Amino acid sequence: MTDIKTDMIIYQLQQYLFSVLNVQVSIMPLGKEEQKILPFYLKQGYQFFVGKKLFNNKDIILIIPFGVEIPKISQLKNNLKQIKGLFNSEVVLIVDNIPSYIRNRLIKQHINFIFPGKQLYMPNLLIQLDEKRQHRVKPGKSLSPSSQVIFIYFILDKSNTIEEYSFSDLSKKFEYSPMGITNAIKHLESNNLCEVIGKKRKHISFSKSKSELWEMAIDLLINPVKETWYVESISVKRELLKSNITALANYTDINPENTVYYATDTKSFKIMKENNDFIGLNEFEGKYCLEIWKYDPMLLINSLEKNELVDPLSLYLSLQNNYDERIKMELDKLKNKFLW
Repeated sequence: MTDIKTDMIIYQLQQYLFSVLNVQVSIMPLGKEEQKILPFYLKQGYQFFVGKKLFNNKDIILIIPFGVEIPKISQLKNNLKQIKGLFNSEVVLIVDNIPSYIRNRLIKQHINFIFPGKQLYMPNLLIQLDEKRQHRVKPGKSLSPSSQVIFIYFILDKSNTIEEYSFSDLSKKFEYSPMGITNAIKHLESNNLCEVIGKKRKHISFSKSKSELWEMAIDLLINPVKETWYVESISVKRELLKSNITALANYTDINPENTVYYATDTKSFKIMKENNDFIGLNEFEGKYCLEIWKYDPMLLINSLEKNELVDPLSLYLSLQNNYDERIKMELDKLKNKFLW
């Protein structure tokens, strides 16, 4: 037997699936015989339904958690794995009114879920939909991390001094090898983002306005975040910069979340791990979220007033695919502030 709230969620789910997939879906409570094979703790944690012939003409198990909040991500993954094994069927979590950072965690852990009216994410069924989002297809090869560092540095630097640096100067400034700098600049040049001037003492020149360059490069720029970890405590934070919504709350008027986000690069993260600077390091949840970036975020903060934060343009790139409308609005303000 279901309650009024659950009935409403099922109705909204059916309407949503019809609107995005153009299919009438029959959703029924899991049969009594099937219920018998469920462990008691799973019965206590979730309501179980079956989506008849939902995808590829197969039945799908749909689960709705009891209570206001979903279980911890680690527990949820174990529960879903067990349910899938019991019924030899894909399992989809149905969620109602959960914040974007929880949805992002579900996505990072490749957990099938549907938020009726908002979002559908089922990687095991090769489906990802958001009614308000259009996916941008990148026509060319993405910039390398080192190319992106040079490009963003130029965009943010009001003095434009980077155009006066020789390749050797750039190598020292960004702590890349001479070959690494040469390859990074070649990548920028091949995408018509800069020119190389000089023969013996080579340096780079940007002939277009910064806003024009950004629009030219937007399909080539990469999300700087390589991976994320969670911890309960951090003993030393000198190698970390505030990132994600924690940084966005400092740049804009958006309210921060309870989780505090920090960014660092792979090298610094490895050193901090070796020094036991983290307590409770795990992949699922914690008081702090650590973003490991593809380049050192410290390289881009020298010219900024708020140098305890990641730079605003890398921040924009790290959040541009976020589903939260509040974040999208603040990102537009952030971009306009630093580009226009």
